[in-house]
Amino acid sequence: MNAIQKKFPFPFSRFTSFFLFLFSLFTLVLSCSSPTETPRGDLTGVVNLEGETDPSNITVALYDLAVLDPDIVSVNQQYPHIGVIITQHTEFDHRLQEPVKYTETDAEGYFEIKKIPTGTYNIVALKDSFGFKYIYEINIQDGENELSNSQLNHRLSEEFSQRHSTKSLSRTEVDIVLYQEQYFSGYFEETSTTFYTDHHYIIEDDTALLPDQSLTIEPGTVIRINPGVDLTIHGTLTAQGEENNMFWVTSNDGFAVSRLTSHVSREDLLQYNSTELSSIATVSDDLIEWGKFDYANTCLLNQVNNLHIQNGIFRNGNCGFYSSGVDSTFCENLICDNIIEQEAGGIYYLNVLEGNIQSSIFYQNYNGNKIKDEFEGLVHNNYYLDNQNGIELWHFVGTIQHCEFYNNSQQDIKLYGNNEPENRNLNFEYNIFSSDVGVSQYYFSFVYDFINLLDIHDNNFSNSDFFIEYYPDFLNHDIYASNNYYTNISNIEQVYQKIRKKSNEPGYTVIIENIYFDEIANAGIE
Repeated sequence: MNAIQKKFPFPFSRFTSFFLFLFSLFTLVLSCSSPTETPRGDLTGVVNLEGETDPSNITVALYDLAVLDPDIVSVNQQYPHIGVIITQHTEFDHRLQEPVKYTETDAEGYFEIKKIPTGTYNIVALKDSFGFKYIYEINIQDGENELSNSQLNHRLSEEFSQRHSTKSLSRTEVDIVLYQEQYFSGYFEETSTTFYTDHHYIIEDDTALLPDQSLTIEPGTVIRINPGVDLTIHGTLTAQGEENNMFWVTSNDGFAVSRLTSHVSREDLLQYNSTELSSIATVSDDLIEWGKFDYANTCLLNQVNNLHIQNGIFRNGNCGFYSSGVDSTFCENLICDNIIEQEAGGIYYLNVLEGNIQSSIFYQNYNGNKIKDEFEGLVHNNYYLDNQNGIELWHFVGTIQHCEFYNNSQQDIKLYGNNEPENRNLNFEYNIFSSDVGVSQYYFSFVYDFINLLDIHDNNFSNSDFFIEYYPDFLNHDIYASNNYYTNISNIEQVYQKIRKKSNEPGYTVIIENIYFDEIANAGIE
């Protein structure tokens, strides 16, 4: 036996073959267990500038979908008949996000964004002085995807078509057209003006529509008001958007292409602008609907009698919808969100005598509603969540019914002196009170001999701290709470333990009568 045979008891060639087999097996296992690369697709399309022959250098940006607030989504799902159903159309604002990818168009308006992880995105085409256009929820599939501009029948040259061949594509029939922005200050020049769909209108300085002029705002119009500037309507306004094509009135801050990659928080956007309907204005059909108003000092100030506001959104401002000094106003199917001023509200009625606030969602405001001075109308079928005060009332003589209050940090309803020149009952009925404190009643002045009686009946109370709190030294009448259900309460004495007397002074009191031991089935949203 030679030296080599002593060192390697097995033939060398067999050992080598066995080693290679093990190595191949190990490599195969690694290749099977390695993660699969995320599928990616390319997106191509064409953008046009109306009236321009050079559509180059238009920015096309791809964004993740806006995150829909889960609390509002939950309310939408539970009660689809109140408020506006939020979607990408109502929630997406590219100023608040950074793009996933972006590019610019070439001399033919053609763009291409490559290697996009498959999924669903919003697309924004924008160019300074031409505004922007949103295309919502575009699905990017593995491979090539084309964003088509079929309605304009854009025809590429044969050479251009070959150079940018898209082969077999997943097509989405979408027009991308940008329009020259129009600027306004001082007064409208024309007797009749139309703000067209997908066009952008910039209110540069204080601007007024005169009494003999008219303004029509079409669905999909974008009105951008410079911070600290007012748009005042003295003439005739037509403002009726459409579901999934709402007109939008907002602050003209944060839209420059240079800010594309530096998103801002909603608190950072400059506002202090207002839109106002004067007392001599006229509104077509007495109706404004399907509009978004945001980032304003006062989103919409109304002094027109018998105005109906429907299917709209007021958010991210000091005051939402503010109606003042009219006989009647009617609000229905609204969302008021993040209205922060203590002296205002998501909806604020001042010296409005009659009307309603109904079928709406009030979320994360200082006051969901503020109603002051003699309102004898109806607050009905509303949902109040995460406000400081659900409703703040001054001299209110109406009815609040079938509303639901949750997690309002101060109280569900705060009531200040409701003294009036005649006796009228004030009713809170068929509501659900479910924050720390339910109803708080205060009185600070006495002008008349007659004081309205507060009757709280047929409600479900599940407040963690107090069902009712009151200042007896300011009261000169009893509060009646009858036929209510109180969570985890088995007798009237336990109810009184959760009635808070906020003064040591003697005075009138809360009278509890006939408590229910089962929830009232028809309390809350109808």
